[in-house]
Amino acid sequence: MILTHDNYFSRAAMGFYMSTSQFKAFEKCESAALAELRGEPVEKDKPAYKEGRFFEACLYGEEHLFISQNPDMVSSRGTSKDDLKANYQKVIASANAFKRQPMFMEILSRCRPQAIVRGEIAGVPFKGCIDLLDTSTLEGYDTKCMRGFDKIYSETEFARISWYFAYGYHYQAAIYAELLRQEHGRAGQQHIIAATKEDVPDVAAIYFGDDILENALDIIKEYAPRYDRIKKGIEEPERCDKCDYCKQTKVITGFDVVLEFE
Repeated sequence: MILTHDNYFSRAAMGFYMSTSQFKAFEKCESAALAELRGEPVEKDKPAYKEGRFFEACLYGEEHLFISQNPDMVSSRGTSKDDLKANYQKVIASANAFKRQPMFMEILSRCRPQAIVRGEIAGVPFKGCIDLLDTSTLEGYDTKCMRGFDKIYSETEFARISWYFAYGYHYQAAIYAELLRQEHGRAGQQHIIAATKEDVPDVAAIYFGDDILENALDIIKEYAPRYDRIKKGIEEPERCDKCDYCKQTKVITGFDVVLEFE
């Protein structure tokens, strides 16, 4: 399947290719991820998704066009009527903090935006769309608008971990690097350049070392084939019994037995 910006997010492309977001969705809950692919309603963090797209529009000076295409971003009642809603005003502040960084703007000026890459990992077709790609060095830069840079509690690690690990951005970097290697024979470092949506926005610039990317790629190679078989109906998905989808589709068939005091 040939990928373009017009069909990148199509149902056909999502069915054929695995992506970072899809891999992370299956890792979180196989049943919910499969339901979403089948078109079933699965609760998503829609405000955060739109805020991320608005952040990108602000970086390219397209914020007014984006607002005109999304009138729900403007308040329609109360004292704030006709003003941009508070969460989107914070995104503008985040973008301004980002644009005050000369290093970030230099990266923005020399990189190709929204570079599509594709290939196979462990026999599974993968796709990616790199926010900013330096076509001479093949270094990738992902722009992020984060709630904050504090550590986040992980239910799998039973500890607070760095935000870029909590959101699986190391998987994203590993996938992009591998797909670049397949397309070009080499890959540059994969970076994150980010700003926060705090009252006073913070900024950060990081890249993932080779050991981190190799470890992440090993995990992807281990689990991606199973997720692909689930997509194809060869294997049954497991439920996490924690996410909203599992709660909404839960069916009680008996009583849990309590055998001891907690």
